[in-house]
Amino acid sequence: MATARPSAIHPVSLRHVWLAGLGLVSVAHREALAGRERLTAALARTRRCAATAVAEMPAALRGTLGRIEPLAMKLGGEVHTRLGPVLARMGAGAKPARRATRTAPRGARRASKRGAK
Repeated sequence: MATARPSAIHPVSLRHVWLAGLGLVSVAHREALAGRERLTAALARTRRCAATAVAEMPAALRGTLGRIEPLAMKLGGEVHTRLGPVLARMGAGAKPARRATRTAPRGARRASKRGAK
């Protein structure tokens, strides 16, 4: 029977360091290429999901818009009625419309003034 020998300790040489560095560069290159492929696949997946979401969005929003639009109009009317008088007092609101008055032609005005003398 053979006796088990203790393993010999090999000293680290410059060649071992060079080979380890070369292996590290090789593994890093392989992972970089795989990472690029994973990133490309993830980007394609994201684009597909975004396209699907954009395609489904109008159908989902139609019902919501139908419920929100009347509420927005009602709220806008309430804001207008409540803030209108305040803004008018401050001079920032819409000024009330003046009633149109008809003026007499110039000649008629002069004649009426002469006749009053």
